[in-house]
Amino acid sequence: MPVTRHEILALLKTVLEPQDGVCAMWRGGSAARGESDEWSDIDAVVVCEEENVDAVFDTVEAALPRLSPIDLVWKVPEPTWHGHAQRFYRLVDAPDHLLIDLVVMIRGSHERFLVPERHGLAVPVFDKVGLIKPAEFDAQAFRAKMRADLADTKVRFEILQCMVDKEIQRGRPLDALNFYFGLTLTPLIKVLGMRYRRSRYDFGRRYTREDFPTDVADKVEALHFVRDLDDLETKHDRAQQLFWQTVQILED
Repeated sequence: MPVTRHEILALLKTVLEPQDGVCAMWRGGSAARGESDEWSDIDAVVVCEEENVDAVFDTVEAALPRLSPIDLVWKVPEPTWHGHAQRFYRLVDAPDHLLIDLVVMIRGSHERFLVPERHGLAVPVFDKVGLIKPAEFDAQAFRAKMRADLADTKVRFEILQCMVDKEIQRGRPLDALNFYFGLTLTPLIKVLGMRYRRSRYDFGRRYTREDFPTDVADKVEALHFVRDLDDLETKHDRAQQLFWQTVQILED
């Protein structure tokens, strides 16, 4: 029988909770957002004292073979984008999609991804020191950040659309697509996020189907599927129109 999510979480709790210097463990990701399904991986966060970070990974890697041999480990190069140590594990006897995404945070870290408006409500596994509680969302500071980001995004968008156009004219589809995705669609999704999901406007393409109105999500998805250079030229025009329409609404 394949190893289950419940068995993995139970094992992690069993081996980590008694460890000195290990403070708490919770589930984030789709579990925190209440959207976990059969395809979800395990987003596990462990908080420990600074000197125990390596010991947490060692404990996990020694324990997992009780359930299944470890097939593959990816240690995310440091410094990671979020500042915490992170490793991914794939087990021989678990479905490939049931990865263990383990983030180990130092107790004194400030960013723990516990702001509900952005990351949902953490699902506790254990908490020995009372760390797992919603963090305050500084709405005023976030709005100021968003306004500055909008101002920069507008200028960047306007000045760089020529990068898409010139590669279309050169007949270079991959170059054109590269710029279209990065310089047109990515900022389009950002400003749409400012309109429809302000506290998570900077989450990129993630969760657009859940966060945007259905008709808007449909439009955004359609803009991503390009048949040829003629279709790209048409969709590039449509994406630019939607971008500026959205900016106008944001600034009204």
